[in-house]
Amino acid sequence: MRPVANLNSVSAPLFLTRLGEVWRRVRSIVAPMKEAIVEHGGYRIRVRTRGPARGPHAIVLPGMADTEFTLAAQIHELRRHGYTTHVIELPGFGLTPALRKESAHFPQLADLVLSAADKIGVERAVILGHSLGGGIALHIAVRRPAFVAGLILLAPAAVGRSLLWTYKLFCLPLVGRALLRPKRSGSRRYLRYFLLGSKRRDDEVFVERLVRRDRHSAAMARSMRAICWANQPSRWRRLLLLATPGGEQLGYTLREQVATLREIPTLVLWGSEDRVISARDAAVFRAANPGADVRVAPGVGHLLPLEAMEWVNAHIARFITTRLKELRPAA
Repeated sequence: MRPVANLNSVSAPLFLTRLGEVWRRVRSIVAPMKEAIVEHGGYRIRVRTRGPARGPHAIVLPGMADTEFTLAAQIHELRRHGYTTHVIELPGFGLTPALRKESAHFPQLADLVLSAADKIGVERAVILGHSLGGGIALHIAVRRPAFVAGLILLAPAAVGRSLLWTYKLFCLPLVGRALLRPKRSGSRRYLRYFLLGSKRRDDEVFVERLVRRDRHSAAMARSMRAICWANQPSRWRRLLLLATPGGEQLGYTLREQVATLREIPTLVLWGSEDRVISARDAAVFRAANPGADVRVAPGVGHLLPLEAMEWVNAHIARFITTRLKELRPAA
């Protein structure tokens, strides 16, 4: 029988290594939040950071009219894997002044996020974006691919052609102003019909939770209108499309450029019953970038980060451990 001392000499370093890894994960999860306010083009941008300064870094971009509440579980998952997370709020969605139409085009929003990242010292990052945030992430990847270590896209805009049919109404000056106005709470009917899939649509507790958090300030409403109005197709194309469905994303789609992102590790997740941005765009992404990991959750709508939280986090965890191994902290 081998001496006990030899067994201890082998197991102790392994134990200490695993203990150190657990401690790093716990520290990244419970680390206090740091808040920074940076300026770009006359706007104030708030960045909420958790985790050690040395990274690896993850930029988090919520969707239209959303906050980090929608992506809280995914932010937690990133930190569990050792990432320092930076939630970047667009002007009006956090701080005033609100966005203006002339500075709310997708390339300008991408530059705004990149400027905020530069000012807080982030040179390279994984970007997680939902809906509008996913579209901004794609524009960042096209404009500065060296900055992007990986993409995690949840029902992203800027991939296909069409949006929810009411987007045409949002783009009409008087009608859009009336529809995109400040509100104290969300509409249960709107949530059930447009945003949720069949799996959670009739979950009263879940729907009530969403209604309570779905609030738009005056600045947020103005920023939403600015983004809708700035990113429409050209005037003549709008006239041609007025009587027919579709075409709302033609002013900012990157459908033809998706193939140029093949060198960037990419995870794309969608809900099969997404009525805001059709899950058919997932097939578009898969065809253009066969190396991307593209998954569609059955019975899930546009709020898949909340509707299918465990499913989304499981795919993120696998993506990090298989495709982003070189970015994880050393054991």
